[in-house]
Amino acid sequence: MWGEANILFNEFRRVATLNAEFASAVTHTNAAGTQESMFLVYYDAAFLKAAQDLMDAVDREIQNGIRYMLRQENREFAESIRADVRAYKQELDKMGAAVRTAHALYYDKVLPHRNALTVEILALGKSARGGPTAAELQSAVDGLWEDFALIFSALGRYIYTRNEADVNAVQKSLWEIRPAISQMRRLLATPDSREAYARVMAATTDMTDSVTELINLVNAANENVAQVRKRRENMNAKLAELTARLDTLMEQSVAEIDQTISAGTTKLFWGSILGVLVGLVIAGYVIRRFVHTLTDAAVYATQIARGNFGYQLKSKPGKGEIGNMLRAVQEIPENTERRYRRGERSGRQSSYWRLPSPARRRVLLSRRLQGSGRCRQYGEQRV
Repeated sequence: MWGEANILFNEFRRVATLNAEFASAVTHTNAAGTQESMFLVYYDAAFLKAAQDLMDAVDREIQNGIRYMLRQENREFAESIRADVRAYKQELDKMGAAVRTAHALYYDKVLPHRNALTVEILALGKSARGGPTAAELQSAVDGLWEDFALIFSALGRYIYTRNEADVNAVQKSLWEIRPAISQMRRLLATPDSREAYARVMAATTDMTDSVTELINLVNAANENVAQVRKRRENMNAKLAELTARLDTLMEQSVAEIDQTISAGTTKLFWGSILGVLVGLVIAGYVIRRFVHTLTDAAVYATQIARGNFGYQLKSKPGKGEIGNMLRAVQEIPENTERRYRRGERSGRQSSYWRLPSPARRRVLLSRRLQGSGRCRQYGEQRV
């Protein structure tokens, strides 16, 4: 019973170790997801490195868990999770590279084009002064400035949030601003304004091209982010499924241990009851025999005390203290009779020597006559 319980306990310990390893893997996977999100917010490479280190820990924990697995299907399932971990790490690298490339493009190309466009718009506004259409051109320049300010604001949010609504607003504004810029051509009345307008058109083209390139890079980065999150969700789902299997095995192991211990306890209980009953029977037999022997010895002693030296002891002396007592009791009548005879003989001798010499001679003659088979009465008469 206890050997079986020990085997079941070792099985429970194995499953518990597995459960602990994979529960830790789940925790580290979620922590890696947190580091991934922090990287996408702050774009700090330290967060990406932390996520990579956490996934290395997950890989080690799954590898340690596989060593305790007995079922081949669970081992294969765990190996598939390890493959997902390696793929997740590779996709993290791709995502980090894509995000860093998009940020580099934004700061190295988009922002300079934005600043150049801002300068040209301000120059166009200054060139509109002094002409017949100066007021109308200044109003158009102010409207153009407001449109570009909205575009720049949406770009600033988009590079950090990669929100599709922001990029749609940027693309829509860029397409709608071109007709407005084209309509400004009819308001150009001076050579300076026409030259400034040409520079605005060139800066707008550069800005549009760099924004288009940025959108393409950010879209690629978003695809990498989506793949990374999908891979992580897939890993979490597999780890949850495997953990559920291990929980089921643990519950079964605990139930088997409880059942075995309960059965063993029941057997032990009834065995104890049987042992107590057998002990009571044996004790009763021994006590009965002991009491019977003592009773027999007491009756024997009573008969001897009454002078019935011919009474026989019914119980046979055995080994041990009771046997020694019975043997000692059996020797009582023999010793008593021996002492009685010795006392009688010594009594006769003492009475014989107290008699005068003629009387001693008659007693001696009487004893001789008794010894020779003659009449005892004769001797007594003579005495």
